[in-house]
Amino acid sequence: MEQTEHVKNTPPYEEKFPSDNTDKKRTRYVRKPKSHVVLTDIHMAIASSFTRLEVATYEMEHHMLATDFPQTSEREIDDATKLLHDLGYIFLIPRDTHKPNVFQLDKKGAKLLVGMGVDRDSLSVYTGDVGYLDHKEMRAFFGAVLTHALNEGHTDMEAWEREYILEVPKTRDAPKIIIRPDGIMRLPNQRGGRSRFPLEIHTGTQWSARIMSDKISRHIAYHDNLPATDGPDTWHSLFITKTKGDMEWLRSLAHDSPSLWFICQDMYQRDYQSSLIGWTAGDGSLHTLTE
Repeated sequence: MEQTEHVKNTPPYEEKFPSDNTDKKRTRYVRKPKSHVVLTDIHMAIASSFTRLEVATYEMEHHMLATDFPQTSEREIDDATKLLHDLGYIFLIPRDTHKPNVFQLDKKGAKLLVGMGVDRDSLSVYTGDVGYLDHKEMRAFFGAVLTHALNEGHTDMEAWEREYILEVPKTRDAPKIIIRPDGIMRLPNQRGGRSRFPLEIHTGTQWSARIMSDKISRHIAYHDNLPATDGPDTWHSLFITKTKGDMEWLRSLAHDSPSLWFICQDMYQRDYQSSLIGWTAGDGSLHTLTE
């Protein structure tokens, strides 16, 4: 496969051995790679995307590579992704045929990234556990479209962690509060500081009104407990839903809090820039993540 666009300073990686992949669960298509394959910069960029994405679809890879490979077609990105799968670097997770293909890093891909200096513990490697796949896919899709929007503005996401714990200390009148969000990210903001955003993903298929009201109340309590500051650093909790109806429902539970921001996937699926600029706070005000 010939590629014309390259990630700077990334040497080609040579695949020296033939793939003997015969695992029928691995793929819906039969494609025997050549016995001698050189991975180009685009293959390495796709593999590297799994340092941020727990799982990935073809569409996510289009967003992740759009800025660095502007002349590379979506078909070429798809073919490069398929080759990484055929060579055993990524795994195709079995799921209903009407849903998009979802890939996850395989052990061979993890070894490749560790050889590039990536911390093995930071990688999500396929183990056979496909629980909460829709939830993982929704979180990863948001990460991909936001990366696309940030890259166009020459802004880097400084941190993206999938596991994080927030705590509100115990007081005389209230017990200790622990929040386990679906992740946290850190971005530079226009005031020269850092903005931190705990993430909550709501697929619309789980949680009752009581549970979601409790979750939102915990986030409000966390923000109310933060020390007052006039500095450039900020904290806001982000709630991401599938539909606008779900978004408005959650926002109605937010008690007009300006610290909780909401968006729906329908918005940034139509326009990826909305993932950066399309946020509505609990009090109805509009916001951008880098403000």
